[in-house]
Amino acid sequence: MQTKIEELPPEQYTEQLLVRKNQLEQLISQKQKEISMAPKGRLRVSTNKGTYQYYKITENADTLGTYITKNNIHEAAQLAHADYNKKILPLLQNELAKIKNILSSAQNHHQVYENLHIGRKKLFHPVTLSNKDFSSKWLSVEYHHKPFDPSAPVFCRPPQATECAPSPNSSLPTPLLALEFLTATSFPSASKITPPTRIFTASICTLAGSLHGNTLA
Repeated sequence: MQTKIEELPPEQYTEQLLVRKNQLEQLISQKQKEISMAPKGRLRVSTNKGTYQYYKITENADTLGTYITKNNIHEAAQLAHADYNKKILPLLQNELAKIKNILSSAQNHHQVYENLHIGRKKLFHPVTLSNKDFSSKWLSVEYHHKPFDPSAPVFCRPPQATECAPSPNSSLPTPLLALEFLTATSFPSASKITPPTRIFTASICTLAGSLHGNTLA
């Protein structure tokens, strides 16, 4: 069954489209300048015994053109580049026009609702929310975390002496402080604890957790 869409999330492409728009505008300007500075005429390429030969055509009635020598190969490159620019320029301009249209449409979506009388706005929700309204709505949703399973095992690491040494200002019960300090000073590195000692350490952690009423992590 197809999900019913009540409203659209805020668009997230404006920033990327603005970057693309600026890049296209700069590139279009550059290509237009290159076309205006390119030599007149167009390029014809032929193949002769596996090599390429280039000809410059300046008259519409001319189908062969004038041969371009190797010493003037840069002129062939300019003509080839100019032909490419003339073909790619309309495509770039078309893409730019579409991006401008999309940006304008996205703005109009919000403007239609914002221009309504406040009394009308209270009667329904728009098809898309502004970034500000979407953030407020998202922050208003209460988070419900998963409940903690009382039967879950208690996981404990051997604490460092600097973390668990008894402190006069600590709110932990005295037995818990003593157990934590014993664990920290006796087993400073979990990687060095032998299996029997690990069981003993886990027992200390479990007992400490039951005394304090919390799980040690």
